[in-house]
Amino acid sequence: MSVTRTQFDILVDEAWAEVLERLAPDLRALAAGVVVNTALSAGPEQDPDAEPGESDLLGLYEGVPLVERGADGDVGLLPDQITVFYRPLVEMCVDHDELREEIWITLVHELGHFFGLDEDELWERGFG
Repeated sequence: MSVTRTQFDILVDEAWAEVLERLAPDLRALAAGVVVNTALSAGPEQDPDAEPGESDLLGLYEGVPLVERGADGDVGLLPDQITVFYRPLVEMCVDHDELREEIWITLVHELGHFFGLDEDELWERGFG
């Protein structure tokens, strides 16, 4: 499938806006501070088990999940960040509709980590 990085970035921005819109207002307020960006693909620091340039990691949450924060919340913490990886998503999708859906699922999956869900819980909810 052919999609430029600029087109991909736009799809990610649109999907993130939709994800936030679907959240309950109190959850939306918590998630609004999460920074979303894109990268070509995961590097060895994000996916140490993959061969260089061969990572199939679709997204990555970096931060301290809400359930692990102390009473002072996020004082002194760097902003939570979700990175969506271009190459593996574009390579796995056959058309723009599938790409939009996979970006959305990836964002929901990584946001689930922000809220404190682990991999098993995300799989159980259909966001594995």
